[in-house]
Amino acid sequence: MDHPLIGADRRIERADKHLREIIAEVEIIRQAQYDSMIVKHDPKTQKISMDITKTIIPMCIVLAVSDCIHNFRSALDYIIYELAKADSGTVQRDTQFPIESSPEGFRSKVGRYLKGLTSEHINAVETYQPYKGVDWTKTLRDISNPDKHRELTVVEGDVMKGFTFKCDHPGSFDGLPGKVFHNAGRGGAFDIHLEREYALSITFSDGLPVIETLDVMKSQIAATVEMFKPEFKL
Repeated sequence: MDHPLIGADRRIERADKHLREIIAEVEIIRQAQYDSMIVKHDPKTQKISMDITKTIIPMCIVLAVSDCIHNFRSALDYIIYELAKADSGTVQRDTQFPIESSPEGFRSKVGRYLKGLTSEHINAVETYQPYKGVDWTKTLRDISNPDKHRELTVVEGDVMKGFTFKCDHPGSFDGLPGKVFHNAGRGGAFDIHLEREYALSITFSDGLPVIETLDVMKSQIAATVEMFKPEFKL
């Protein structure tokens, strides 16, 4: 017999699948941007510059982020649905895992979202509220609200780039990976070996890093599901 919260587990698994898709797509973009970098050396000023095309976040990443958030939110809602059914002995409609910033806001949602739950379970749900000092539920609420209004989650690209270089006599860097400027310096006295560095961070519109935020969310929600599993009699 499957545990009543098997649906929540499956939602977390789906979210993890989307998270891995995001990670893979970001790496593809990072590699493509790295390969497109153009490094220039001005022999007159001895300055080295680097040009790179603007980062564009493809729709597949935006959709995967949205799907990931939706599955996380659904996993929490499954907890309330199953608790309400187990506590009351019947299916309760329109239940939901409330996420509120004040005790008053939470109490106002109890009769609607937590109908059928015992006072013990209502108190347990309350411990996960932002006003109880739980940051990850607030973050989930903030990033999931646009999706509830049928809007895509906004993500932006943030480029971190740079390079390291060494100088030595001509021919010293032949065969090494990276970019080599031969016979640079005054009179072509040395070669310059340059290694490019490029990292790509995808962020929400408020600056939160997408991958790191979703990864933390996955761990916290999975732990929450595990916390409630003993509440069911099998």
